[in-house]
Amino acid sequence: LDLGYGEFPESEYDAVVSFVDRFLGFESDSKLQEFSLKSESVELKEDGVWGELDDAHIPRWINTVLLKRKLEHLKVVERRYPYHKNLEIPSIVYTCGTLVTLELRDVILPDPSSVSLP
Repeated sequence: LDLGYGEFPESEYDAVVSFVDRFLGFESDSKLQEFSLKSESVELKEDGVWGELDDAHIPRWINTVLLKRKLEHLKVVERRYPYHKNLEIPSIVYTCGTLVTLELRDVILPDPSSVSLP
């Protein structure tokens, strides 16, 4: 699954998030080999004020593909404006038994309590 979620019009943002939630939440034993998230900063003007769209779903998606779909390859590329907070990657990336490659750009990694990767 290769998702450039900053490429969707703001008016369709909620629909995109809903689609990905349903796709990843589908109960299946099938393995997801690769999950790639790429984003430019997405901004939304609401009541005359510019702000970032909520991206709390992204760590949830990462947790889902690592825990339920036995992911082997994860790529997260964020391109944020300097005044926006960076995305924090869930700490499960340090202990996922199926993860073979991990490519991260412009994200925050929490301090690991332990690391155990294949």
